[in-house]
Amino acid sequence: MIKLLKDADLYDPEHRGLCDILLADGRVMAVGPQVREYEGLPGVEVFNLEGAVTVPGLVDLHVHITGGGGEQGPSSRVPEIVLTQLTLSGVTTALGLLGTDGITRSQDNLLAKCRALNEEGLTCRMLIGSYQLPSPTLTGSVARDIVAVDPVVGVKVALSDHRGSSPSAHELIRLGCDARLGGILSGKPGIVVAHVGEGRGMLAPIFQALEQSDLPAGTIIPTHCERSEALIGQ
Repeated sequence: MIKLLKDADLYDPEHRGLCDILLADGRVMAVGPQVREYEGLPGVEVFNLEGAVTVPGLVDLHVHITGGGGEQGPSSRVPEIVLTQLTLSGVTTALGLLGTDGITRSQDNLLAKCRALNEEGLTCRMLIGSYQLPSPTLTGSVARDIVAVDPVVGVKVALSDHRGSSPSAHELIRLGCDARLGGILSGKPGIVVAHVGEGRGMLAPIFQALEQSDLPAGTIIPTHCERSEALIGQ
């Protein structure tokens, strides 16, 4: 199906003003001040956006698609996300991952939810692992999960957080090497997403791992770094 969106106030992300957008097979085929030659042709749906703000879909790299919470007991568990909670916020691509609870929330459930969101039209990828080490996996190996399971692009771990396993620099290096190997063999990012807690170690385990190994710096991606001025200052 071909769709023509007329008079969109377009940001890409720069402001382009009023534009027409031609879509076909889920792809943007043409953008311009006037793309009207397709209007009236058979099979072309026309929508007049009347100056509505139009932006590219947002990418959310940290989504607890199977729910979060649970730290105040079973009744504090948060339910699974539904598609419209993402799309109505403009999110079209999401990276699903587990939080504190890697015990009652499983890798299999995460994979099933990731696949469900893809079937519903979202672009969804996932990280294996959780706060704890050794990382829970689907196949028994971090590298093998990244290579063999299509939506898996990396692994999650927690640093400087009492809810995690307080991994040493050596353990973080091993995890990073496994993720990088999986990424190299599969053509995926092969990343370690490191939740950084409020512990005294802050980002030190990451700096130590990079200093003591040959891992590219981009292999380990810290998150939640805005939680304190000291952490931001690192």
